[in-house]
Amino acid sequence: MRAARSLRSLHETEGEDGEGVAESAESPAFLVVRCAGQVSMNGRYFQEGVFQGRPKYKQVSGQGIIYFKYGGWKLNDEDDTGGWCYEAAQDSSMPPMRAWSTAVSRYGTAPSLCLGTCQDIEEGDSVTIVKADSQVDWSDCPEESVGQRLTFANPPWSLVVHRLVGDAETGSSEGAAGALRRWFYSTEYETLVAPLAALGFVDFHGIKHRISSSDRDEGSTAVDPPFLVVSGAGHPPVNGRYAQEGLFSGRPKYKQLGGNSIIFFTAGKWRLNDEEVTDERCYDGEGDAAMPPREWLQFHTRFGTVPSLSLGTFRDLQEGDQVFIEREEDVDWSGFPEDRQRFRFRDFPCHLTVGRIQGDWFVPEPGSGSVPLRAVRSVRLRGVKHRISEGELAQEILVQGAGGSFSEANGFYRHHGEHNGKVIYQKAEDRSMGAVYFDAQWKIGLHGVEDWVYCHPDESLSQPPSSRWRGSEASEEGSGSVSICSVPQVLVVANGSPMMNGRYARAEDLNGKPKFRQVGGSSVLQFEDGWKMKGAEMSEHSYYHPDDVALPPTGDWSAVGGGESPRVSLLHSPISSAPRFFWVQGAGGVGEQTNGCYVCIGSSNGKPKYWQMDGAGIIYFRGTWRINYRDQEGGWYYQHPTRADLPPSRGWTTEGYSGRADPAPSLEPQARYSSEGFQQPHPPFVVVRGAGHPPVNGRYANVGFHEGKPKYKQVEGESIIFFEADLWRLNDEENTRQRKYDGPSSGAERNGVTPPREWVAFNSRYGSAPTLSFGSSRDLREGDVVTIVKDDTEVDWSGCPEDGEDSEGSRLSFRPPWTVTVQRIVSGAWFYPTLFPQLVAPLSAVGLVSLAGKMHRVAEAQEASGGANGSVDEPEVTGGYDEEWFSEQEVERFRCPICFLVARDAMAHDCGAVLFCETCWVKCMAEDSKCSVCRKDGSTVAPAHFERRAIRNLLVKCPNGCGENFQLYDKEKHLKESCSARQVKCEACEGFYQAGCQEEHRKACGARWSTCRLCGEQVQLSELEAHYASNPGKHISQIVALLDEVSRLREEVKQLKGES
Repeated sequence: MRAARSLRSLHETEGEDGEGVAESAESPAFLVVRCAGQVSMNGRYFQEGVFQGRPKYKQVSGQGIIYFKYGGWKLNDEDDTGGWCYEAAQDSSMPPMRAWSTAVSRYGTAPSLCLGTCQDIEEGDSVTIVKADSQVDWSDCPEESVGQRLTFANPPWSLVVHRLVGDAETGSSEGAAGALRRWFYSTEYETLVAPLAALGFVDFHGIKHRISSSDRDEGSTAVDPPFLVVSGAGHPPVNGRYAQEGLFSGRPKYKQLGGNSIIFFTAGKWRLNDEEVTDERCYDGEGDAAMPPREWLQFHTRFGTVPSLSLGTFRDLQEGDQVFIEREEDVDWSGFPEDRQRFRFRDFPCHLTVGRIQGDWFVPEPGSGSVPLRAVRSVRLRGVKHRISEGELAQEILVQGAGGSFSEANGFYRHHGEHNGKVIYQKAEDRSMGAVYFDAQWKIGLHGVEDWVYCHPDESLSQPPSSRWRGSEASEEGSGSVSICSVPQVLVVANGSPMMNGRYARAEDLNGKPKFRQVGGSSVLQFEDGWKMKGAEMSEHSYYHPDDVALPPTGDWSAVGGGESPRVSLLHSPISSAPRFFWVQGAGGVGEQTNGCYVCIGSSNGKPKYWQMDGAGIIYFRGTWRINYRDQEGGWYYQHPTRADLPPSRGWTTEGYSGRADPAPSLEPQARYSSEGFQQPHPPFVVVRGAGHPPVNGRYANVGFHEGKPKYKQVEGESIIFFEADLWRLNDEENTRQRKYDGPSSGAERNGVTPPREWVAFNSRYGSAPTLSFGSSRDLREGDVVTIVKDDTEVDWSGCPEDGEDSEGSRLSFRPPWTVTVQRIVSGAWFYPTLFPQLVAPLSAVGLVSLAGKMHRVAEAQEASGGANGSVDEPEVTGGYDEEWFSEQEVERFRCPICFLVARDAMAHDCGAVLFCETCWVKCMAEDSKCSVCRKDGSTVAPAHFERRAIRNLLVKCPNGCGENFQLYDKEKHLKESCSARQVKCEACEGFYQAGCQEEHRKACGARWSTCRLCGEQVQLSELEAHYASNPGKHISQIVALLDEVSRLREEVKQLKGES
């Protein structure tokens, strides 16, 4: 207590009545620990004294402590400075609010800290009122009568909190979960109410602590974390909003609001799972950045399309959210609807609950009048304050316009972490180089953070502002007009060169400008006496723009040698929640040209805008959603009255257009992701075979649309495949009024998006009907321009026609993607390219082929054999797990009553009687809509996540008989990597042996060289018998000589024995 008394003397002065009156400037703030996996450590902490020159904090209602030691802050669950559960590696005067990490994994998620506010006051606390009753806001007081309100004209007043309540109309009294408490009744005056906002101090163990007005002080380095939004996942349970819930493996961990999904970092990757377990996941994120990535990859194909992730903005707020508006200048009333009433703010910062949302405005609950959503700066989610993001965090920015002697401030700056709680950008790893950083205001420095030449006064922004920078006194002369923008990706749509379509990301600098390389392709965009676009690094440029500007220009490109110019867009702020592609189909009349694939190029009028990939059409928003046949906003063929954030799928009309464009189309999102980025979703080419009318046989390329469905034209002829009058048709000339064969008149293939597999003859004279399939590598021809999409190490070279002594030197080496022309095809599976006519490559490495001026997908053999409407990605797995279990008794409770095996992808009915395989349940429901056990309605079945995890953890015996036991989820890894009985191919003799018998095989390997003991020649072991037979006379003479030598030795032995 001696330390406590000495500290108290620092923070209090003696009043006339002998009681200590706290001084606001010197009283310490109390802290609150939240979200710690070690739950007992959460709670309030008061400053107990000093340890190693830094404040030491003790838990108010526990044994936890916060202290500084070994160059960092520690948080322990007992009053012992020799150990800790969490730590933060920051040498600061106060404990950091974020950046805590877990010392040992058993302590779970790491906590976050915040300054204690009036919302952290609890019943029984001794508090001090510092504001007069005339200085506080009494609106929404739970006691309507003035006589029931506490009068305190001459503070300070010391009271004990007896009871805490919420507003009169919020229904949050008695401390409803997550509710804001604004009022209290004291022990001294139990019937009189007072506002918590009047409090200034709280007493902990005889020491007065300051009650902060915000959970971070002015100038504090604490920054509220952003909340995240996951959208577009093919596995819907993971979509939604996510709040930060502490740290895991040194990175933030996020928990879904209204669900159990989590985003976490482990084993060097970000993971996204649909339940709160960290040893499983549905999707993987690339990279080990400090924040979760925007784009993700499938962990398994059953999870469907991968999601995208974005920082939560004001558009992601929902009814019931508790939001914070910090400053009056943040409230922008521009564009406010004239027929609405404005909300009247009483003070700032203002805490509100979102009621009804109407466009960009919301009505608080309770209250009247509307508030602009853009004014919201933070939102409380899961008890933690999260900031509202202004958009995606730029990984690289471009500073332009600095002049005079400070022009060296211009250039590219990369994201290098945080400084003073906000992002910092630097020109190089060396911190002595130029930087864009925050220090009380945003600044641009020439030599790190030591000096600055430009500043911006708006401290509320979480990222560097784009304009209105001011120069220091030293930089005013010739300073120019400084601006900052994010370094964008570039989107190219070049109809004349489809291989150059797609996104381009900055790769490096060239000639003082950024060089952009095609994402997932070989094309480049660079500056060489003007901006040039090339199909490959060493090739001549196809498009040119003369302007000497910092970034690629968006208009007036010219095609070398004439032709159609490309469209170029800079993707500064992609709308991450929008699908990358939309597929427009079914448009008729003059609007037929608007059918096709559209790619998102950014935004227009606050909504996503899309460009047509094979045309000039656009999808855009201007009061209503519209589709136009050319890139000109204002006109349209089709429109939809909704003001939704994304183009709607159905309900389009030709209203407002006087021409004939019926019928109106429908739209389908076509999100296509991969680890290399995204490309246009290429259509497959198709092959017609077996027709009794030979002219229609052959390969067909997609050439556009007819009646809203893809239209195909014969590559080496005039035949066409088209859709008309609710049937697919096949004709031997380009005439849609006639046909030789019809598609099926019933069944799923009748109205499919792609042509059917089976056909019927329109007239018997056309003979046997053909079959149709997707084109595979076996359907490629000499002269085709193809793109290799597999690495030379990923393909099977067995059976290569170049199998001579120098077979390796005759094989083509390649890294995808690579576009070549097929010169010669051998054995239907190998080809020699025109550029390297002496080198061979497998056709199985080809993924794209150019037909009729458009890139087409080359189907895998399995997909091709399935037919156009019958393609499959992988063989269907049905029934349960048929394994040899380590404990048969343990698995009995997991058996499916239909297949009698352990349930695969286990499903549970409400009756809870047994588990079903998912495929067994589907088959059962197709025959009978009732549970086969309880005979009740079968619609109430759900995935049994707990049992699925238990089944994956069951022990199984190795099916190869190696004697090992392992968990079911390790089976595939065991059989491929560690099973001693697995078959391994010998690279020398190309035979197979068991992995555990490697040494025995090495000794007996037929490819091993051995010395013939008869003639001394080196011979392969597998050729030893043939070697003996090749020259029997030579070897017989050697055998005779050896026998003579044996006889001589025997005589010598006899003589030696006789002498002895």
